[in-house]
Amino acid sequence: MRIAILMHGASGNADKYGTGASLPVELSHKHFQEKIVGVNKGAQVDVFMHSWSPQDREQLVDLYKPLGEYFEPQIIFDFEYIVGDPNGPGGEINKWHDGKFKGLDNLRFHALFSRWYSAKIANELRLAHQVKNGFVYDYVMLTRYDLAYIEDFDFSKFEKSKIYAMPPMSHHGLQDLWFIGSHKNMDALCQIYDWIKRIDHFPGKFAHSHWLLPRYLQTCGLLEDVSFFGSERPWDMGVSGRKLGASPLIRDYYDLAEQTPDSDMSVERERIKNISNRTLRW
Repeated sequence: MRIAILMHGASGNADKYGTGASLPVELSHKHFQEKIVGVNKGAQVDVFMHSWSPQDREQLVDLYKPLGEYFEPQIIFDFEYIVGDPNGPGGEINKWHDGKFKGLDNLRFHALFSRWYSAKIANELRLAHQVKNGFVYDYVMLTRYDLAYIEDFDFSKFEKSKIYAMPPMSHHGLQDLWFIGSHKNMDALCQIYDWIKRIDHFPGKFAHSHWLLPRYLQTCGLLEDVSFFGSERPWDMGVSGRKLGASPLIRDYYDLAEQTPDSDMSVERERIKNISNRTLRW
């Protein structure tokens, strides 16, 4: 069995949208080795990675030994788009310019574009490797650098016709920490960036990745193929406490989460502006 692991995004922070302290990348790798590589001993497990954390490149490459990798400074996604009612009340997170957001105005949507662009690039590295070597992977897993896998991810138990995600499907949408499926299904999933960037009016700030994913998969004819693996997080079932489950975030599992002030998002905007050497308009 051949398994491709696509790793995408930033290496991990103690709060959302790149705020809070940086997290130790070796913590997630320890769980990855035990619950993915160690559980699938007879399989060939290959890693491909894109990341916005070039400062961690040397360590991540040393840990995961990727067959393909691309690290770069954060890109500014300079699209214009409307969120909800442009005449409604705003705030620091909802700055309007002539009724529209652009680029880093809304860090929530910047993170949405950034996350799925990174997934697309990681998948393209996998596709290039397949073409060069004349084979396809049996399974592809799209995941992050900051998860604590605490259940056995035994790929021999997965069906190739399914797209696996973490339960549950709720009013928020589909959990998006990781996905597992055939190479064809994951090709389709990793093209969601091209679909999202064409949306010029999001219904509201709740139009996050969880909410958009079922709508995209429905468009692709894949929503009925979604299945679930692992235990539900107590937090998603209305039980107070940490957001655990089969693969909690490192910051939740190790009690490293921080509640940073909203002003930190302004700091993060300025950091991105200072380090970015590319702006994407389409």
